Amino acid sequence: MAWFEVTGKGKDSGRKRQRRYTADDEEDVRRVAIKDGTVPETISPIESTAFVSSVAGVSFKNSNNTRRQRIVRESHLGEAVLLEHEDGNRHDANAIRVLRANGEQLGYLPREDAAMVMSFRSPARGCDYSATIVDSGLTESEDAIRWIKLFVVLALEFAPSDRVAEKCRRVIVDEKLSVRPETVIPSLALKSKPRPNYVRSKGAAKAKPKSSGCLLIILSVALLCVAAAAI
Repeated sequence: MAWFEVTGKGKDSGRKRQRRYTADDEEDVRRVAIKDGTVPETISPIESTAFVSSVAGVSFKNSNNTRRQRIVRESHLGEAVLLEHEDGNRHDANAIRVLRANGEQLGYLPREDAAMVMSFRSPARGCDYSATIVDSGLTESEDAIRWIKLFVVLALEFAPSDRVAEKCRRVIVDEKLSVRPETVIPSLALKSKPRPNYVRSKGAAKAKPKSSGCLLIILSVALLCVAAAAI
């Protein structure tokens, strides 16, 4: 499944409409759009997206009995967090855990946001992402629960860097966030060929960086030159 943006007109109203749908391909999204009452004029695959997400379940304890509220209170604005798909979650097949760099769990992405992340994550498509804490506060209840919000960026590996950066800037303006763009824009928006930061599954092995064959060749040539000069 992938996300598509459909521009067209309402079947009954005739007014211009712009909608987003998940589908297997363009023919499938056309059927979905028509069923939803949209007559498609243009269909475009969504190559990147940026949005602000809350973190659900921050008032509960983790399976290892650690209190998420303690972990949330120790986190800070501007902190990068990890997104991890929790295979086997009986409540939501798309469940995404939100983790600090040390592995401590802050909570989960809301169901709809998790579905968005999983639609970008596919073995056939590399997906770079970043998730950064951009807002925090206390509820007005007696318990005074600490909440946090994330700035999430998802981008397919072929997404143009300038478009990714521009989407981030628009969301920052629309959400009136007091953050600098460079703190939430992933490496994909700043470099031409970044190392993909994949949304990993729980228990999955981390990818190891590949050694550079060019570097080995340069070193070998240098050693040969030194040996020849010594003869």
